[in-house]
Amino acid sequence: MSSAELTKLALEPLSIMLDVKNQRVVVNGGAYIFCDRRWTAEALTNIVKNAHEHSPEGGEIAVAAGANPICAWISVTDSGAGVERDDIKKIFKRFETGGNGYGIGLPLALSIMRGQNGDIEVTGNTFTMKFYNEIK
Repeated sequence: MSSAELTKLALEPLSIMLDVKNQRVVVNGGAYIFCDRRWTAEALTNIVKNAHEHSPEGGEIAVAAGANPICAWISVTDSGAGVERDDIKKIFKRFETGGNGYGIGLPLALSIMRGQNGDIEVTGNTFTMKFYNEIK
């Protein structure tokens, strides 16, 4: 499925929350993603929800997609402070409460990605979902 279709599915349940905080989502790029449509949309929804929670009112959330010889990817960048390097492992542990009250959204997203031979990479305020190509 296209990354644009996947992004549209992921944003539907968040539209009211984004509107309340006057946040704008900007979508750039595109790629064909071979994935479980429903579960991958859930993972992307959780990542965008995290971006919403960590972006200020009136902030912007950028969703980009692309592909390279190794993988197709979708990245979500919020306008918040970002995740400290030491906290990256913590945010993917269920019910971790490192001050921000991490819950189950990001651990579920990581589990969904790993179940599809993928991964999530975090750098500062950017979460990148990677969908690795099969090696033939």
